[in-house]
Amino acid sequence: MTALAAVAFVFAAALGSALGAVIRHSVSRRLDEPMIGGMPRGTLAVNLVGVGGAGLLLGFGSGPQSLPAALFGAGLLGGLTTVSSLALQTVLLAERRAASMALVYLFATGLGGLALAGAGIGLGRVLSGSPA
Repeated sequence: MTALAAVAFVFAAALGSALGAVIRHSVSRRLDEPMIGGMPRGTLAVNLVGVGGAGLLLGFGSGPQSLPAALFGAGLLGGLTTVSSLALQTVLLAERRAASMALVYLFATGLGGLALAGAGIGLGRVLSGSPA
């Protein structure tokens, strides 16, 4: 990889990350703040959309060394999704004596993420004409 290509990859990842973080912040502020003691719907939404998008990108055959993977995978989807918020919000739910909601949140994120990753990979393969 040339130096110019390496710089393009860094800028693509940085641009995508900035956009993903802004989207995550906006969605979380709209969906999480109004809730008192409930499930963090904004974080759940961005994590599920992000993992589905990552599956779609993989299904299209974008390898980790491609510019689309840098822009959309590591960048946009990396900035969009958040494991740290998932962990912190789960602990806060448990502290607020909402352990059952914390478990629902964890299972919805984990199982929903697996389902959407698989669906994204499958859809990407179908749309790109790649073999299964």
